[in-house]
Amino acid sequence: IIPCVAKHEWEKVLLQSKIKNQALKDLQARNRVHYFFIIIFVVLLGLFSRSRFTPEIIYPYIGDAFYALMMYFIVAFLWPTSSPKTVLLKALAICFAIEFSQLYQADWLNQIRSNTLGALVLGHGFLWSDFLAYLFGALAGFFLERWRGVGSQKIEAWSWRYFSMLAGTMRR
Repeated sequence: IIPCVAKHEWEKVLLQSKIKNQALKDLQARNRVHYFFIIIFVVLLGLFSRSRFTPEIIYPYIGDAFYALMMYFIVAFLWPTSSPKTVLLKALAICFAIEFSQLYQADWLNQIRSNTLGALVLGHGFLWSDFLAYLFGALAGFFLERWRGVGSQKIEAWSWRYFSMLAGTMRR
């Protein structure tokens, strides 16, 4: 026999469930401060990949892979409660759209691409091989986040402990 529960009791149970779900979602949200520093680190890696130290065999692709990795973390930064799968799809869509935009060669757009920042953001020429590099880069972000816990509570606790320890030693 199922006990008879008043309508307002069900509403209370439903409200408690919604509150628990929101609390769980808040716990799973990404730490934007960490993602900001991750983005800066990936940008630096991408710039370094354009140096003479990069092996010739991966030189044409590694920068695009880092670009997609950076885009993955930017999307994760902008939508901190999105699932890793959603972040992956959004990052790939942005990278693919930018690559396809390189087919459009308007004068004003080429003028933007002629300066360094414009070239880094929009690229120069369309290449099918870039799509594979984007896929590898975005998947790297996806797997780093899912399996290594990038931005997770455990890493957050460790990093704050580490930085506070460094700050304590710097003050002395």
